[in-house]
Amino acid sequence: AKEYACDRVAQLLRLNGIDGGCVCLGGDITVFGKRDDERPRLIGIERPQQPTLIEHAVSLSNASLATSGDYARCFDFEGKRYGHLLDATTGWPVHDLRSVSVIAPLCTAAGAVARLAMLQGATWQRFLLEQGLAWRVVDANDHIHAGGDFDKAQVSQAMIRG
Repeated sequence: AKEYACDRVAQLLRLNGIDGGCVCLGGDITVFGKRDDERPRLIGIERPQQPTLIEHAVSLSNASLATSGDYARCFDFEGKRYGHLLDATTGWPVHDLRSVSVIAPLCTAAGAVARLAMLQGATWQRFLLEQGLAWRVVDANDHIHAGGDFDKAQVSQAMIRG
């Protein structure tokens, strides 16, 4: 629901004469219009291992970013993480990926694709490539993978601090 709410609030703001802004609900973000200085907005993506730290940043204009992961709503028991996304075939939490971030024109689409990718198991990469969107994945071994135009959207750490 939060992805839909991002899209809807952005739409309502535009309809009420707001030329540009950023709507963020629970980490899912819709960016619309332009800033006064014409630069795109810089959006940070949390590090799954330490959600209070920004691990990566992207530059967005008139787009949305949504992330799904196993680190915000989970618990660890006897050295194993139990997240809130369940594999329908086993009934157990998914375990192949730590997080999936997707850039799409609408936050609803970005959120749906990110969540579905988390549920794909070993076929997550094929699924994401088929969607034609920009994406970034942190797998269960904390290795980072990116596809689509995500590499073009990345911003250096120096820009985050500056």
